[in-house]
Amino acid sequence: MGEVTKCELCGEPMPQGEEMFKFHGYSGNCPKPPLPRLISGAEMIALERRRQIEVEGWTSEHDDEHSMAQMAIAGLSYASVAASQVRLRDGCIKEVLPIYWPFSPDWWKPANDPVRNLVKAGALIAAEIDRLQRNSK
Repeated sequence: MGEVTKCELCGEPMPQGEEMFKFHGYSGNCPKPPLPRLISGAEMIALERRRQIEVEGWTSEHDDEHSMAQMAIAGLSYASVAASQVRLRDGCIKEVLPIYWPFSPDWWKPANDPVRNLVKAGALIAAEIDRLQRNSK
């Protein structure tokens, strides 16, 4: 008997006659929920940027009000605390507000996870890049 072809989404065997496909769908939906998968850093940053826009309301118009590189500086703040978390392990005091934090202290919300802080940093830097590109025209 040959190797069983499995759906790349749910991991279940593909139905007979659908072995050439990568995913269920022709004869019905996946019988199980999708397998958990790791997403790339770039995907995590894009999702966080979308969350910032949709949940926090940080639209392009809002971002354009920050013309002194505040979002880049905020990104630096989160990247800095992430680097300290990686280098110092438990010795990092994430509750300390960076002296260069450009916004109200109420908005300083570092996570315990350095990856989460790098994702926030990346999304803020992406927002700053978008702002610079919009305003260079």
